[in-house]
Amino acid sequence: MNKIALITLISVISFSSFGATLEDEAKSGNSQAAYKLAEFYENKNDLKNALYWYKTAAKLSLQTQETVLVAQNSPALTEQTDTVIATAPTSAMPVNVAQQTHQAAISDRIATTQDYQSGNIVFKALDSSFGLKPYHSNYILPLTYDAKSHDDGRKQTETTFQLSLKKNVFIDQFGFDERIGFAYTQRSWWQTTEESSPFRETNYLPEIYVQIPSQAFNNSLKGTQFGFLHESNGQGNDAGKSRSWNRLYLEGYFQYHDTYLVPRVWYRIPEDKAHDDNRDIEDYLGYGDLTVFVPYQQHLVRLLIRNNLSFNDNRGAIQIDWTYPLWDTGLFAYVQYFNGYGESLIDYNKRTNRLGIGVALSR
Repeated sequence: MNKIALITLISVISFSSFGATLEDEAKSGNSQAAYKLAEFYENKNDLKNALYWYKTAAKLSLQTQETVLVAQNSPALTEQTDTVIATAPTSAMPVNVAQQTHQAAISDRIATTQDYQSGNIVFKALDSSFGLKPYHSNYILPLTYDAKSHDDGRKQTETTFQLSLKKNVFIDQFGFDERIGFAYTQRSWWQTTEESSPFRETNYLPEIYVQIPSQAFNNSLKGTQFGFLHESNGQGNDAGKSRSWNRLYLEGYFQYHDTYLVPRVWYRIPEDKAHDDNRDIEDYLGYGDLTVFVPYQQHLVRLLIRNNLSFNDNRGAIQIDWTYPLWDTGLFAYVQYFNGYGESLIDYNKRTNRLGIGVALSR
């Protein structure tokens, strides 16, 4: 779990006469005043109001790209600023300005049409991201090695990658500043050293979630999330490799100084035993996990701990991820280590000891 970072919001500081004057001008439609007001709030560490006025300035300005890029490149604001729950504590790194500019290169050249709606449709078709954002980490590890040998003939060296996106569908519908949306994560294990390079295993995780930020700014608890998560490997029953389960989960986002904790518990929705492909999966994956984020300068270390809490037959897993920006490319160097049970659904009851190196698109 892209999967998660946290933003500390500072209490609102009293408004100065300078800010009040700017607000009057901004409300009258002055885009420059709106932009200056956003900078004023950002300097005060009032990120919520800063984001609001950056967006307002972007709407008012005829040069929307310039205003948006400055707001997005602010070290204090993150790519997940629509919610206090972000993908990672260091997602506040500057975005790739060249990439943003290239994205707008075609759409900026669309001629104005008399039919605004038609022109807007074309603009969105060429330029829109459909509101999709990174959820868990997005990465590719071209080279991984599993020190544990298995009896199914697989190569111990393989490629793994993960794609994880989310979309907020409803925002603040019930007055809690909540986000209701859906996410999709896909993890694959690819036997690239085999002659035919088959995909050994792919896990699919569609999800519905509700994120609720904490109403108190000075609490350690920054927000909560709950939802429904389905996980399967898409295999047919005939081969005996089908694996799937459905869970309801609850997780919290806590910050203690520069360390972020995300404890999660889940409840497995019962299935008919005759069609249960992995009825003992909780004996290996347990009933929850803990993710710890530790940022240091531009480094981010993420630790995942899972255990079945059984004294008689204890099983668990640990995963350590390290990422670091690769110059100004928008990419990150990525090293991942996993040891334990449940790296993939097909191996939920088999121990894996894997080290991988590659590149992350988000963290």
